[in-house]
Amino acid sequence: NAGCYAAHFTRNGKLLIGCDDGIRIYTDNYNKANRILNLQTVTSIASCFDDRSDIVFIEHTRNERIVRTTPLHYLNSVELFRFNFPGLRATDVAVSSKFAVARGEKSLVVYNYETKLKTQEKLSFQPKVLRFDSEENLLVTSPLGLHKYSLNDTGRLTTVWVCSSKTAAGIAFTRYGNIVVQNTD
Repeated sequence: NAGCYAAHFTRNGKLLIGCDDGIRIYTDNYNKANRILNLQTVTSIASCFDDRSDIVFIEHTRNERIVRTTPLHYLNSVELFRFNFPGLRATDVAVSSKFAVARGEKSLVVYNYETKLKTQEKLSFQPKVLRFDSEENLLVTSPLGLHKYSLNDTGRLTTVWVCSSKTAAGIAFTRYGNIVVQNTD
């Protein structure tokens, strides 16, 4: 009985659905949630390529977004950082072994796990979907196409390449390492 905004499979096969009232956790039977982690609205869920056992998600409030992490036992969550993002639009988060990156208003908010430093990188476009590839480069879709960035230890972005396209949206990877991008046109 609540709106749902995000779906994520963990490495151990659990299905997590981000909804208006938190995260629904499905294990064996995908017809009924085994557990619900009660929170505010959850609009994005991500976890690493490596074997880290925690997930990162965005909790949506009226004028800001709170990025939290929780171990897979879901007993408690810890706030990593928060940032201003007014309105009702959903945002996105991507994680690597070093960083959590959230989509802001014409910007990316980058959090370094080790230094606990949060930086905000301004962009000339509104980012849409964020994903890290297996080499921990950040891929970002936008109305201009697909952007690939490397990040240094301070979270500073360096453009690797841009693939111009009409309106790039979703990102997926094949098992062979190819990048598949949804084009909304």
